[in-house]
Amino acid sequence: MPVELQAALRALIKVLEQYGHLVAPQGKIVDRAERIFEMRVEENHLQGRMLYYYIDEDGAVYGLVVFIKKKQKTPKKELDLARRRLRLLKQGAWREEHNEES
Repeated sequence: MPVELQAALRALIKVLEQYGHLVAPQGKIVDRAERIFEMRVEENHLQGRMLYYYIDEDGAVYGLVVFIKKKQKTPKKELDLARRRLRLLKQGAWREEHNEES
């Protein structure tokens, strides 16, 4: 992912940490049942996205997937990957899979 998009995502993460939520167009919910949200940035005609989950009790935010969006709709494969990682996170098995994919 280009440095400009990374910087824009980091800036939005700080906003999320400070205020506890993002509003459109920077953020929206993409899976109500699983409570997966999409963080949205655009730089130089590229659209960067991060699918994330947060836990209200402790305020922790978990980035599940980061990608460059090329079509209007969020790619199914990215959303499926976020759901799979969220299941692993809830099971306490996130580190094992995350290390295998690295």
